[in-house]
Amino acid sequence: MHLSLLALYEKRWQVVVKFLDGLLPHFKLVKQVWNHSKWLIDGKDADGDVGAAFTTAIQNPLFCSYLFMVHGLHTVLSKLEHWLESCSCHEHLSLNMSSTKQRKRRAALFGGGPFSDCPMCGKRAPELAAGRLAETLTELTGIALNLFSKELDCQLSEEGRALLFKDFSFAKSHLHFTLVAKFDFWQKIPWRLCGISHHWPSVGRSIACLAEFDESLAVPNMLTEHHHPQSLRFLSREGSLRDHVQAFADGAEMSESLRSAAFEHL
Repeated sequence: MHLSLLALYEKRWQVVVKFLDGLLPHFKLVKQVWNHSKWLIDGKDADGDVGAAFTTAIQNPLFCSYLFMVHGLHTVLSKLEHWLESCSCHEHLSLNMSSTKQRKRRAALFGGGPFSDCPMCGKRAPELAAGRLAETLTELTGIALNLFSKELDCQLSEEGRALLFKDFSFAKSHLHFTLVAKFDFWQKIPWRLCGISHHWPSVGRSIACLAEFDESLAVPNMLTEHHHPQSLRFLSREGSLRDHVQAFADGAEMSESLRSAAFEHL
């Protein structure tokens, strides 16, 4: 069964997820009322062997528990998507809401019209530059683990439980590695410079990139012109904003020149 599940999900993930979205809220009721005999017509399965296969599936504790685990993994991705599309200023008002309810909540806050949502929605660059993606993934996988653990079939064997958590751990590691690798460019100059615009000034100061830039010039054959023009403008000792970035990193308020440049280019 383990191998067949892997083969099923590889090409049909969205189909499976959509089916589980509709099934799982009613799954316990379905298990209670399902009667294979009522599916039969003249003693034969109404649709090939679908009825018999469904009966076998819902009587299998591992299969029933696996459904909730798979849906939990989908929840990690959907909540990450919602986080990326939301804003740091209003996310605390819509915790544990679906994306549709979040949009309705924000529309009510902003009164509709041309400004029906927060203008900061989707502007997560400073947080991505600060490494928030990995932290968010860890939080979401922890939530998913807690949620599906409560739905495990009471008849699930210790062997089945071990397999379930092993597969979840593998999937979690795969998601974390894939997404962190895909977004790794945020940890490099010039993208990491976006971190100075973080809504918490202390975080912005901690990732001002000055030391990283200076250390990069010590690499053999590395020249200043190898850096992006914005990196040179903000971080080069000959750049117009280096002193402003240094002052901000040392604890001063962000200067108007640095604020304007960050708003325009970062």
